[in-house]
Amino acid sequence: TTQATTTNGGTSNGNGGAPLDYYPIRLYWESGYYWQETYSETFWCIGCRNDNCYDGTKMYLDDCRDGREKQRRPRKFRMEFQNNNEFLIRLKDTNLCWRRDGLDIHLDGCNANNGRQLWKTHPGSGVGLGDKFELTQDGIESRCVTQRHHPKYDEEVEIEWCWQARPDETSFWNWYTD
Repeated sequence: TTQATTTNGGTSNGNGGAPLDYYPIRLYWESGYYWQETYSETFWCIGCRNDNCYDGTKMYLDDCRDGREKQRRPRKFRMEFQNNNEFLIRLKDTNLCWRRDGLDIHLDGCNANNGRQLWKTHPGSGVGLGDKFELTQDGIESRCVTQRHHPKYDEEVEIEWCWQARPDETSFWNWYTD
């Protein structure tokens, strides 16, 4: 079995350094970020509106933490690597993966032969626990998965121009491990 080393020292068997287990995907945050008129740390993860994840569901921001008023439970995903460093992003306990539909990101039956379901990171991005990464697709590398501006609950997660998301620090993601 092939082992890939992550930039934070962990290993995973043939999965490009990504964790083999499922974790929520969190909008990367670091000290100094100023979102929604505050420097306080935020915990925005990718999820489904009203906690309903099914074939065709669009992706939205949700609170990652347990016990929060609007939070149901953080949805967990993993990267399943295919060829050429591309991967499916699978929802735990389902056969549903992310699929790009125009700018929108929906869940759809996993199909590694569907190019709109194959994702990758920009060169130099690690995908191990503790790494931050930008998600994009082959042929549209100037676009990133984001909600584009200062994040808040229930905003659509889409694939937008990276240059629009970077000034507000909303083009990077990481695995939420709390």
